[in-house]
Amino acid sequence: MDKNTIIGFSLIALLLFGFSYLNRPTEEELAQQKKAQEEQLMAQADRKADSLAAVQDTIAQSASITQESADSIATEKFGVFANAATAKDSTYTIENNKIRLVISAKGGQLKSVEVKNYKTNSQEPLVLFDSEKDGTDFNLTLYTKNDRIINTRDLNFEPVGFQAIDAMVTKGERAFTFRLTSADGSYLDYIYTLKADDYMVGFSVKPHGMQNTLKTNASAVDLTWHSKIKQQERS
Repeated sequence: MDKNTIIGFSLIALLLFGFSYLNRPTEEELAQQKKAQEEQLMAQADRKADSLAAVQDTIAQSASITQESADSIATEKFGVFANAATAKDSTYTIENNKIRLVISAKGGQLKSVEVKNYKTNSQEPLVLFDSEKDGTDFNLTLYTKNDRIINTRDLNFEPVGFQAIDAMVTKGERAFTFRLTSADGSYLDYIYTLKADDYMVGFSVKPHGMQNTLKTNASAVDLTWHSKIKQQERS
């Protein structure tokens, strides 16, 4: 590289440096640019927040409409039992020294029964039946005065007078009541009775004031009860 070339490149570099120095923004201009950038970022954040709020409002409205629709469908289908149809399903464990029962609020029916202190041939807990695996079903069909057909398997019962933590029978006998309540104040009780040292489970159905809800000319109530028998032994 000759001397003239070096001088030329040096002059170009000097011109670029001088141009950049002379055209650099002032501190005031830099502050204005920073402020403009911050305002732009805030505006973008506000737009995102507004968009998110709009989405949340849409979801909430949709959920509200869905719930209203569900309530309307339940009222149309179940009438005075609509609240029981939309209530939350739960399970409750009651037991004595011999057996353990799991009862579902849905239908107020036995969900599973386990015999304590015994194992199957494969050394698993001795479960007589499990509704989730075996399709066990217990149902009463009710006929209301406004010509609705109600199946108790579709409705949620509530425990009366006890909680799962105190549902243990260690002596004597104890009754556990699950109640299906209608909007007109009448109700149907499923009562499970356990003795401390007995494998047998007592069960009774007691209606209260149901003559105001159900047809009075019905001479019987349809009962459906089926369960698959599990294989517990080798053969």
